[in-house]
Amino acid sequence: MDDAALIALGAWIAATIRSSTPLLFAVLGETLTQRVGIINLGIEGEMLAGACFGFAVAAGTGNPVLGLLVGAAAGAVLSLGHAALTLVFHANQIGSGLAIWMIGLE
Repeated sequence: MDDAALIALGAWIAATIRSSTPLLFAVLGETLTQRVGIINLGIEGEMLAGACFGFAVAAGTGNPVLGLLVGAAAGAVLSLGHAALTLVFHANQIGSGLAIWMIGLE
């Protein structure tokens, strides 16, 4: 391999690691919930809602820290909604997770 190909390969590996970090956090969270016996299929929707709300607040206010806090709060609200449905109201975990996912897509 020549130098340009090695540089391109290194840049591709770095971009892959940088892009996969949020998904690894979601996988870690899902692994922990699986260990306690809860199936949460709404993790992707929670991430999407947090990203959308966080971006909207950060772009609107110009404050990225506030956007980060609002994004985390939006994901936490959806996560608490799933927890309330499954633990308090004894709803089906698969159906509840899919409902949270669909809410997060809106």
